[in-house]
Amino acid sequence: MKLHSCLFAILAASGLAHAETIEVLSQKLNIQNPAGYCSLGKSPRERELMALNERAVGQGARVVHVAIRCTELAEFKKGTRDQFDHWAQIQLLGPKGEFKRIDVSREAFLSAVSKNAPRTDMAAIQERINASFKDLDLSITGTQAHPVGRDGNAVYMSMRMNLMVGDTTKPISALGAVTLINSLPISALVYESSSSSFSRTRLQSTLQELLHGLLTSN
Repeated sequence: MKLHSCLFAILAASGLAHAETIEVLSQKLNIQNPAGYCSLGKSPRERELMALNERAVGQGARVVHVAIRCTELAEFKKGTRDQFDHWAQIQLLGPKGEFKRIDVSREAFLSAVSKNAPRTDMAAIQERINASFKDLDLSITGTQAHPVGRDGNAVYMSMRMNLMVGDTTKPISALGAVTLINSLPISALVYESSSSSFSRTRLQSTLQELLHGLLTSN
């Protein structure tokens, strides 16, 4: 599977982020991508990728937005790239598949998440992701997740996993932030699989940029 328009080229060259508004639970959610990231479009290949993202999450989450490093997405659409090294997701959270507004303060929500979040079943997550990859020569191994604290904006976590592509192994690092945006329980996640220590270090600022956009534009 291989995941362009002049707009993509302009964004990639300028490093400017693309802002857009989507509808989540019948209300608007404004999204500002991190600089250098472009939103997944509506071409057949991009729709296929979105469907893959949707299948890979459990019943407690719904993928509402995917953004990819603009240069990588442009290469994918031209057919010169098969996988990505930098991408981001925004998910709507809904325990047991119940997606609804939570009409409490952000502080109350974050406090509850910090105190009551169940232990993440990484084996189940890995199994589900691999099931979504069953028709591809891909698999995930060694999935790990750890909480890394909270502040007044979000509860944070880190994740590591290995992507097996044929006989090649690519380590994936991720950072996530769970927050409440206008009563919508949201998870923002950023990933990288470049095997670059600099790229891994940049994950934190990329996540903060994505989160800042959500908090200030909604």
